[in-house]
Amino acid sequence: MKRSVWLLIAFFLLPWSLSAAARDDAKNSYLKKANQELQEWNTKVDKLQKRAEKAGARTRVELDQALKTVRENLAVFRQKVTEVQGSGENGWNTLGRRADDAFKDVKHAYWKAASFLEKDKHKEKP
Repeated sequence: MKRSVWLLIAFFLLPWSLSAAARDDAKNSYLKKANQELQEWNTKVDKLQKRAEKAGARTRVELDQALKTVRENLAVFRQKVTEVQGSGENGWNTLGRRADDAFKDVKHAYWKAASFLEKDKHKEKP
């Protein structure tokens, strides 16, 4: 009798524990990817900053402001990733979506900043 009770308990708890492990794996995978994205985009912004230093004066003013926006968006993304990291197993999905939205803002601001360099490059051509 005791054995059947334990089997019944294991039957109901095992799927729950497996799903918790799967959620932890998904969260850890998400955090690993997000941290890699942070590193890559910090590098991209640093490279863009170096290219900006060679730009014309007018472009440089616009680009400095655009890069400031990119860095602010990166800080928001970093904060959202930190929130995901500190979240429980049930709430991290919602926080992850918010972090994804912040990441989209980073990419949009970056490409907007990069477009200032493209405009400057075209101005230099005769």
